[in-house]
Amino acid sequence: MMNIFLLFFFLYTISFALEVNLKGAITDIAIGKSKIAVSTEKGKVFILKKENLSVEQEISLPELTDFMGEKQKAKVFSVDLSPSEKKVLIVVESDLGKRTIFLFEKGALKPILKLTDASKGMFLDEDNIILGTIANEIWLYNIKDRKTVYKYLVFRFVFSDFDMNRDKNLIAWGDESGKVFFIDPITQGNGPWIGIDYIRFKP
Repeated sequence: MMNIFLLFFFLYTISFALEVNLKGAITDIAIGKSKIAVSTEKGKVFILKKENLSVEQEISLPELTDFMGEKQKAKVFSVDLSPSEKKVLIVVESDLGKRTIFLFEKGALKPILKLTDASKGMFLDEDNIILGTIANEIWLYNIKDRKTVYKYLVFRFVFSDFDMNRDKNLIAWGDESGKVFFIDPITQGNGPWIGIDYIRFKP
């Protein structure tokens, strides 16, 4: 219970400290060893120093063109820090209702996947990322070789969210079926191992 309280207090402190500087709600927070990445619905990602919450880097994402042909600030759906904290993975809204996956490294922002259906992305290690798509697919992508290692449909429901443990060897994956799947993300032959056991939340 104390851990939950401390986490809530920590996240509240971050939000309060940035309230003056940010225009738009915070959409995601990634906490590393020495840095924190915070994304907003107004096309911004802030990299903070964990020790004092000062802004070390501000990343501006490209604007999108909406269905009326007007430019809009792109909502950032998710953000993550690589284990070394030298890379930032960003999933951002793009044209035609799609999402673009950006990699920020050495001061440069570059798209690595365009017009995808990804809703969330996380680093598995320095060179591999895990993506969760609206279609409820788990996607392992190698950013160094720029190739897909596997795509696998978890279940025939709309994707909700996923998270990884600290060792990066187990994923908890949720969708609108009300089930939580436990996935070993490391490829074994044709794809990931997905546990048949699950937790079902009753209304």
